[in-house]
Amino acid sequence: MAESEYVQSLRARVAGLPPLQKVMLELDSVLTEHDPIEIVRQYHHYPVNLEHWIKRDGFQFVWYLSDGGYSRVAWSEENKQLFLTDNSIRKPKANWDKALPQRRAVEAELLKQWKALGSEPQQEAQQLADQILAE
Repeated sequence: MAESEYVQSLRARVAGLPPLQKVMLELDSVLTEHDPIEIVRQYHHYPVNLEHWIKRDGFQFVWYLSDGGYSRVAWSEENKQLFLTDNSIRKPKANWDKALPQRRAVEAELLKQWKALGSEPQQEAQQLADQILAE
C-alpha cells in the first residue's frame, strides 16, 4: 500500500531537519521507542540550534521527550553531558544505556555549536547582566 501524502510530508520533514533537531529526534525515538514519523509531529519543542535555544530559554537546556511530557532530557553545559530528569518514566530510563550512540551524537552536536558561538555564552550573559546591574 502506498503511503499517504501526509506520511510522505512527515518523512520529508524528518529528512529536512537541521542537525540538532535530527539528533534530538533520533535520541527521542530510541528512548521512547516511538517512530520518528510520529515524533516529528511534536518536534516543535526541539530548538533549531543552540543559539536559538539560548535566546528562547536562556541556559535551561532541557527538552521533553515524546512520551506525553513526563520524561525530559537535560544537557549540562558544565560537563557537556546529557542526563534524564528524575521524574522520567520507566521506558526512557530503561533505554538510556541503549541510546548511548544517540546521546553522544546530541552531545557532539551541542558541543560543536557551543564552540561555534565563539566564547562561553554563559560568561557573556553574566558580563552583560553585571554591566546592567552596575548602571
